[in-house]
Amino acid sequence: MIDTLTALLTPTIAVAVAWISFQQWKTARAKLNLDLFDRRYAVYRGATDALRAIARDGGCKDDEAFGLMLNAWSESQFLFGPDVQEHLDELLDAILTIQSAQHIIEDGQLEKDERSAQVKKKWEGVKRLSKERKHLVGVFEPYMLMDHRRIGTATEWLAERNKIRLSYADEKQR
Repeated sequence: MIDTLTALLTPTIAVAVAWISFQQWKTARAKLNLDLFDRRYAVYRGATDALRAIARDGGCKDDEAFGLMLNAWSESQFLFGPDVQEHLDELLDAILTIQSAQHIIEDGQLEKDERSAQVKKKWEGVKRLSKERKHLVGVFEPYMLMDHRRIGTATEWLAERNKIRLSYADEKQR
């Protein structure tokens, strides 16, 4: 009997150590998600502030919107995937288009047709960026979710990994 208990002691300790290690890993992952969330939210906030400034001013009255978006773009370089990078690039280009059209309009040395073309170009950009506020949440959302609140069981994790593995298969495996 004592030999059996002695033999079971080592595996029991190994299971306990594995469980403690898994709990520490979950805690470290939750902390990483929280730290990244703060930095990512600052980028999201900068992008929305830039869009809000354009909507408020009806264009780019000064370089405020451009500066906010440029800061958001530069801070996002290593925090997000290429999808967010491309989206912020497009927004930055749209802000530059609005800004350049506004400078040309303010210069005042245009004929009526050229001026109206620049005004139209500016307002199309402003309308596009006004609609962009709704779309921006969807672009940032996959990176902002706080899914660390509930870490699934080992069975759920294995089932998820299996779904991923099956998605790479040439033919569906069952």
